Amino acid sequence: MVQMYNLLMKNPKYKLLKILEILIKKADSNHPISTNQIIAILANEYGIVAERKGIYRDLHTLKQNQLAIVYDQHQKGYYLDNYGLKLADVKLLTDMICSSTFISQAQSEALIANIFQFVSDKNCQIIQKQMVYPQNKSTNPDNLITIEKILKAIDENCLITFKYFDLNEKHERVYRHKIYRYQPIALFYDDNKYYLIAYHLGYQSLTHFRVDKIAEVNIQESQPKPYVDLQNYLETSFSMFSGQKENITLEVATDKLNLVYDKIASEILIINKTQTHYQINFYLQINKIFIAWLFANQDFIKVLKPNSLKSAMINYAKAIIETYKEEV
Repeated sequence: MVQMYNLLMKNPKYKLLKILEILIKKADSNHPISTNQIIAILANEYGIVAERKGIYRDLHTLKQNQLAIVYDQHQKGYYLDNYGLKLADVKLLTDMICSSTFISQAQSEALIANIFQFVSDKNCQIIQKQMVYPQNKSTNPDNLITIEKILKAIDENCLITFKYFDLNEKHERVYRHKIYRYQPIALFYDDNKYYLIAYHLGYQSLTHFRVDKIAEVNIQESQPKPYVDLQNYLETSFSMFSGQKENITLEVATDKLNLVYDKIASEILIINKTQTHYQINFYLQINKIFIAWLFANQDFIKVLKPNSLKSAMINYAKAIIETYKEEV
């Protein structure tokens, strides 16, 4: 107690900071905290003796410093309004961190702990009860370090060198027999994986690498930033439907229109409607993924045009039949 008294004498704002901490961690709009509760927490957790008038003065001081401290007349308590993250915000962020297989479970837990610093204890408890980690979380502890180095190189327009590896049947790293040297342009997150979008000075073109397969990144000399059409590269290299765009017309069962909306990002024009079907038109790149998606939904979707897409689907079906016909 003497030590705490000496600390308060040297730094009178210590109690003020602890009251702010209590408001952040112990209260929210659904669970405001009373003056008596603040006094009890100060005493029991921090050894600080306080009285009601002093708490009122401290709360007034915090308000004067642009903190939105609200007193709930109904619940007879205080909370910070518009501070930190709301419950829905925290749920969204923690779900994304938990489900990401790019980082390990330990890294996920550390990131979530950082987020929880700005969340009330009650809301933390609500979120923790619902947190689920997938079994295929990364075991590579260097992924975040790799990202930090790449971000620094991008910011300073520097080249980087790195090693790249594949995994063998024992899930062991097998390094490729070369050192890669590229200018990093961007980091792109797609399908639960991070990719380095990099520029090759010799070929003067973009390519990409899986960040979780990059090792031993070293930052090199600075280079002028090249002009690249990054958006076009991302659309043609990462789009589910990358390839040559064509004018496509489909017949879709009336109750399955949202299936198309959910899968196809292009603008869709409804050109005809009957009691059972829509005819829709859009421009989209045709590739095997799109064709496979059409096959998976062939009970509800029929291709009307172009003929090239019909032929592609016939050839796709023939290839599948050819693969399995001798096995049945």
